[in-house]
Amino acid sequence: MREATYGLALALGLVAFVVSPAVGQEPQRGLGPSLLSQGSSSRGDGIAAIVGATTPRADAEVLLHSDVDFRARLRLTRELGGRVPRGPMPPELLRASLDELVGEALLAREARRVQIGAPSTRALREERRALAELAGGVEAFAAVVSALGATEQEIATMVERRALVRLFLDANLRGGTQVPDAEVTALYESGEHPFLGQELDEVREPLRALIRRRRIEAAVARWIEVLRTRTTVQLFASYATATATPNATPDAPPNPTPNPTLGERTTHPEGGPDGEAGTLPQ
Repeated sequence: MREATYGLALALGLVAFVVSPAVGQEPQRGLGPSLLSQGSSSRGDGIAAIVGATTPRADAEVLLHSDVDFRARLRLTRELGGRVPRGPMPPELLRASLDELVGEALLAREARRVQIGAPSTRALREERRALAELAGGVEAFAAVVSALGATEQEIATMVERRALVRLFLDANLRGGTQVPDAEVTALYESGEHPFLGQELDEVREPLRALIRRRRIEAAVARWIEVLRTRTTVQLFASYATATATPNATPDAPPNPTPNPTLGERTTHPEGGPDGEAGTLPQ
């Protein structure tokens, strides 16, 4: 279960995090000026999006352009075999990275709202390893961190938020991942899987894992969609076009509901009518 939840939900890109501090403190910001954001002039004084408010405040998630850039460079570094890209990131990659971060911010806010608890030391260690894997390994991750000038505290903040969201998803998705043999057989016979030409007994467990993964992907996508209807989300980034989706990631299906266009916001009361807060929408 933990591997399945981790495979999707934490592929929601839980990487460049901006964790909201306690009420009364200034909202924490993301990474410092990145290779992309240095010298750029953008709306919101470097802010790509705000989740939970229309302006920065203590109980909102502030996503900086540098957070988005960090996420995009991690992904592209892995694709390039560990070589850190030095030029501007493609707008579509920035848009997908922002979408991931917005989804993660929504889940993190909900986790804190329902007081899911603090991640264990072991969970934090696991998340640090997983964070490095997003870039293709420890060496590649270190190269990205060095290139962007990220501090140890900033990395610790990223790790803590990843672990918080994983804890939240584990608690809420547990019990929904049991896959009976009949469902495995039905998928095998449908031919809608990557194991064509192999015997059922050879691929039974991989098929079961595939079904489990698809269930979790759909569940997290629904959850993010519901949280999006309850939460104010203000977009500032020029790459956050109307075609962006709140949970588009390399590992999750696109959500057909479009994001607001640049500068637009969606405002709904927290815990609105689209399902009980803290309960996975059906």
